[in-house]
Amino acid sequence: MRLMYPVACLIAGSISVFSGFQWKTHNIPYEIMEQQIARLHTGAGGYNRANYGVPGKNLKLQIEKANPEIQSVYCAYDLSAGPVRAYGPVWDGYWSLSLYQANSDNYYVLTNSETDGAFDVTILPPGSEAASKDEVVSPSSKGILLIRMFLGSADAIPAAREAAAQTACEVIHAPD
Repeated sequence: MRLMYPVACLIAGSISVFSGFQWKTHNIPYEIMEQQIARLHTGAGGYNRANYGVPGKNLKLQIEKANPEIQSVYCAYDLSAGPVRAYGPVWDGYWSLSLYQANSDNYYVLTNSETDGAFDVTILPPGSEAASKDEVVSPSSKGILLIRMFLGSADAIPAAREAAAQTACEVIHAPD
């Protein structure tokens, strides 16, 4: 009988530690994405702005890290001010647009084979209803839009940077 109290404390303590571990493990993707969103938001000069880096270099730090055969366009979006519209040209080679929610899950992908040379996607806040195939409901109010363009060779860099520069990401303001 005298051992019941220490055993009960040991079991309760183990459950508490395990629960805390589960909570922390669950939150790791959110913490990582929060850091990435903040870094991309800072690099672009604000939320809901398209920004592109130099192929083969990290956007913020400009260090060798990213794939040198990919031109990327980033947009850290925040839907608290309303839906966000992303649009621009689609690269002639392989091109993809991916949307990531706040826990790092990829919830939408569009590729060059599904477009006709241009894209126009509206990201809607959580709980909205999409009225067309060009509207996507985000599971979270903040996330990341990532466009990748496969270059194939260094000769393609100027044209890819031009396509990246024509890509926009902006809040759609309701008419007054």
